[in-house]
Amino acid sequence: MYIHNNILLFSKIQLIKILVLYKALKNNKI
Repeated sequence: MYIHNNILLFSKIQLIKILVLYKALKNNKI
């Protein structure tokens, strides 16, 4: 159960990182 929660938390963090990167790229329009 504990490991499962860690995986969920990790995937959420990865998703947030991707979203932030995507928004930054859209704003900068590199």
